[in-house]
Amino acid sequence: MIKKYLAVTLAMLMPLAVWAAGKMSVLPTVSPKNIDALVSMQLRADGQYDVICKNDIREVVSYVDLMIGEICPKKPIVSRYISIHQTSDGQYSVVCADGTQLIATKKQITDGSICGSPPVPPTQMITSDGTKTAPHCTWLRNCTWDAETKTECAQKLCEAAGFLNGSFLSASNDMCTASFTSDMVFNWVTDENKYIYDDYGNEAQIVANCGN
Repeated sequence: MIKKYLAVTLAMLMPLAVWAAGKMSVLPTVSPKNIDALVSMQLRADGQYDVICKNDIREVVSYVDLMIGEICPKKPIVSRYISIHQTSDGQYSVVCADGTQLIATKKQITDGSICGSPPVPPTQMITSDGTKTAPHCTWLRNCTWDAETKTECAQKLCEAAGFLNGSFLSASNDMCTASFTSDMVFNWVTDENKYIYDDYGNEAQIVANCGN
């Protein structure tokens, strides 16, 4: 229903005449690439859009953001573009992240065939210490210490530390058979799918590579 409402709203609003640099320009019809991630979208007086995402994030986005799908991302987008401006002939003047300047079509932008690959975001090694932002990993009733569990422990450690992605590097011990500490600490409980502050008796300190 939301998707249908947004599509109808866009059809009514586009093409949109806007005043820019003393000249009238017309923006072509566009539908957001990841429209399923939206709760609502409202056109502003300045030609931008107020967007509310399903993950409760609110953004102000441009026509170009809508066109290339840089709205409501599951993770922050490391863009390969510094700027994109529509030219009078309907093409786009593009400045790439590496400083390269070129003229591109809408298709070249939307299919990502220009400006190479986006830069790789930096990562940080995090070691769990039992705090709320660096929880250890444990279990309550059922435990399996395999690659999938290790990946989950690393991911939840990184999420607690404020990152979106995590990859497992190492652990202090097999949490199914041994305990890292007897203190009351924050843990990610794998078979409960939640963070809990307690002394579970069997937990592991996790080292993960975290990034966005």
